[in-house]
Amino acid sequence: MPVPERGDGPRTRTSSESSHSRRRLLAAIGTAGVAVTSGCSILSNAPPPGTLVLANEDDVVHELRVAAELGEHGGSTVAEKSATLEPGDERVFESLLDEDTRYRMTAELRNGETDEFDFEPREEGTHFLVVRVDDGGYIEHSVEVT
Repeated sequence: MPVPERGDGPRTRTSSESSHSRRRLLAAIGTAGVAVTSGCSILSNAPPPGTLVLANEDDVVHELRVAAELGEHGGSTVAEKSATLEPGDERVFESLLDEDTRYRMTAELRNGETDEFDFEPREEGTHFLVVRVDDGGYIEHSVEVT
């Protein structure tokens, strides 16, 4: 049975939505310690480096897929995870990616919305990756440090 998502095709951000998302991201970066706990419940036990968290902050169900390829420009897919996320849900994949290795990440929703970015987990500070669907149905990502 298909998972209901907002809209039928790829979405394009309006300038007001993009500004709103940037403001939210900058606010989250400014309060990284608080942002980690508000977006994820995993801080009660600090996750190991290379952990991937998928989260849904929207009010509808989303199917989110994230793939990791070796190197800045991609290559062979070395890890791929997907989850159907109810509103408020999150999935944690501990130690999915190796430390001190650069990955080209692709996050994708079933409706065609995508986000591509680089990620390099580090042991110092325990870097982990959060990929979330925001309350507007767009993909956001952040590297969190505990």
